[in-house]
Amino acid sequence: MLMAEPVKYENHFLRFLCAVILMFICWTHFYSDLEYNGVYINDMVFGMGRFAIPIFFLISGYFSYSDDGHAEKSLWKKMLRIIFLAIFLKLFYLLLDCIYLATGVIDMDYLLRAFFVFEATTAHAWFVYSLILSYLVALIFYKKGIHFKYYLMIGSIILIVDLIFTEFLPMFGFIDLWEDWTTIRVGENLYPFIGLFFFPLGYFIHKHMGRINEMFSSRFLQVVMILSVPLAFFEALAVPGETCNMYISAITLSLSMFILSFRLRDDQLRNRPLEYLGREAMPWMYVFFPAAIFFTKNILLKDCNDFMLYNLGGPFISVGIQILMALAMCGLLALIKRKKEACTNSVNEQIPSTDS
Repeated sequence: MLMAEPVKYENHFLRFLCAVILMFICWTHFYSDLEYNGVYINDMVFGMGRFAIPIFFLISGYFSYSDDGHAEKSLWKKMLRIIFLAIFLKLFYLLLDCIYLATGVIDMDYLLRAFFVFEATTAHAWFVYSLILSYLVALIFYKKGIHFKYYLMIGSIILIVDLIFTEFLPMFGFIDLWEDWTTIRVGENLYPFIGLFFFPLGYFIHKHMGRINEMFSSRFLQVVMILSVPLAFFEALAVPGETCNMYISAITLSLSMFILSFRLRDDQLRNRPLEYLGREAMPWMYVFFPAAIFFTKNILLKDCNDFMLYNLGGPFISVGIQILMALAMCGLLALIKRKKEACTNSVNEQIPSTDS
């Protein structure tokens, strides 16, 4: 049974959920051609999983609030870490594409598009850029002394417009606008800015968690979460997941699940291997998932003529490679940290003591 607990910093279930979401993202972006009754299964799963990205923005916003202001003062440092991650992402895929170019897997046009614009292997960088923007706006508001409620108001307008163009208008057959602009294209251009809603919302959830716990019972949130699943199914049927980037169900499911996760006891719904991935390997699972998919599609299964092996096995193989790459990166960073600590200890031992 879910219990209302005081706000806590460490959230084991949220770590576990992040790992599952990242594996899910890798699985869906393989773009399997499996279908049932003329409906692509991947589109349905993709649409029903639209709650995933909002969760990450909510987490970032949540841990940007603190009662004593220390989290707000560290916004710059947090943004800087995301900037370094973006730089690493671009350089990693540039190096990888250079290797693929040398071996004839891709051509120069692909490499240039991937680095300067985007390709399948670098399209996911949008989330990192969006997260940087979310932190930057929060930092500006904090430095200028502007109340964060205005941040949330700006994000709310963006989200509402996005929902109108990406879900409601296409649902009723309104697609074409003018020339080559469609409602779907408008939604695609607005989607990278949804962080401007979910980031400050996560901030306010943390700030007002006490009031939220009083207003919304666990039972109510459970009902909302459960009802969001069939709602997501019907919305994904009405507007395919690859067409619609945001659903009402994505908002209700992400919010109810997020708030409920803080009401779990520390011994509930534990999965330590996945918690480790969500805690230590989360950024690397996101960075590497397109590389895992590309390698599976263009190297491992390039000449595969088995439809089921390619479209059913391929996504799972990609997830496995994604996890191995993320763990390898964690191991490398841990090794570098140990060597750095060993060098520091060695230097300290060589410094003569001034104690009498």
